[in-house]
Amino acid sequence: MSSINVKTTRHGDRLRFEVSGDLDYLNDAAVVTAALEGMHDPGVTAIDLDLSQLGFCDSTGLGALITIHSHAVDRGLPLVLCGPRVGLLRLLTLTGVDTLFTILLDAPASADVEPTA
Repeated sequence: MSSINVKTTRHGDRLRFEVSGDLDYLNDAAVVTAALEGMHDPGVTAIDLDLSQLGFCDSTGLGALITIHSHAVDRGLPLVLCGPRVGLLRLLTLTGVDTLFTILLDAPASADVEPTA
């Protein structure tokens, strides 16, 4: 059985979610719920999803990332995917979804993240 852990931290006006485990049909809702609730925190101006410890992501997990992106756009919040592994990068590229996101190949501390897109 797959599992997921979402650790939420705040660095100034940036909200960071460190996602570890498997993002699939069994637990995509946990990531989406955490992100959507976090977007309502007062003073949040940007969202970072640290995916460096994400082991697996299926199509449902990809849908979760797209849902988070959509809600971030609706709220005017930049969303940065930090440190995605090769498998996730391949999935994002093959599906054309990579163009939706600002992607940082490393997973720097939130205070160091300066999105360029």
